[in-house]
Amino acid sequence: MQVNGRAESAVRLRRGLLRMRVLTGLGLAALAAVVVACSGVRDGGSSGPDLGGREVTVAVENSYLPFSYINAATGEAEGWDYDLLAEMCARLNCEPVFVPIPWAPTLATVGRGDIDMAANGIVINAERDKVVDYADSYSSARQYLFVRVDEDRFSGPEDLAEGDYVVAAQVSTVNSTKAVELVGEDRVVTFAHFGDAVAAVADGEADAFLHLLKDGQELMGPHADAVRIAGEPVAQLDYGFIFAEGSDLVAPFNEALAAMKADGTLAELNDRYFGPSFSITPADIAPPVYNDPPTP
Repeated sequence: MQVNGRAESAVRLRRGLLRMRVLTGLGLAALAAVVVACSGVRDGGSSGPDLGGREVTVAVENSYLPFSYINAATGEAEGWDYDLLAEMCARLNCEPVFVPIPWAPTLATVGRGDIDMAANGIVINAERDKVVDYADSYSSARQYLFVRVDEDRFSGPEDLAEGDYVVAAQVSTVNSTKAVELVGEDRVVTFAHFGDAVAAVADGEADAFLHLLKDGQELMGPHADAVRIAGEPVAQLDYGFIFAEGSDLVAPFNEALAAMKADGTLAELNDRYFGPSFSITPADIAPPVYNDPPTP
């Protein structure tokens, strides 16, 4: 697949300048951050918001394919989040500073303003909107129920409540919320990482799990062949960047996102990371390294 010159140059720039440092003076002392430097010259003389070289801190989980992960072969942080933010900051004249933290505290940490924003495949919903500000949606995905390949006791989410079934999900996600709606809190088991929820079903410790997939995306990982989709999609949900409440970054990032949609750059990045050519699997990534997130 061919990538337009602007997106390709941003990716080369990101990969050439990726480095590690510790953030100070932002309430994030002792957090290791992956810093991606963007050009101070606006790409192609493009018009629109100019952030004047401002640093924008970005929360990343670094264990959520294909959004952000550590390539075990190179030790580098990679993913859709990194390439997208490099391109957006090339357009906005800003510098994305990536801060690796676990998923669970991300919403609260960004909502307080300790970190400016997060991408990370975050679903837009009204409950989260009370804590953070969303930018416009950049994509959508369908929520599916997965079961073991030989499951014959039930055929879809509508059957879960009728039996004594246990549903696995990643903690503090729309998937764990939906699981509670389907079977009740006492029959939901949550895990820090999505892969552990899949393993629980594959190993017979749980009966089903919920997960989001974009069109054309397939489930990946060591247990992918041991599970299958059961029934129709549970829901279709929109993804959006999150920012601290009242952030002045929402408007310029919305403008950059609209421009990337219009010129095809966003579609090209989505094809690269969510299409069949994406070959990175959970076996190819290294465990993320986190420091404790900032506390109120």
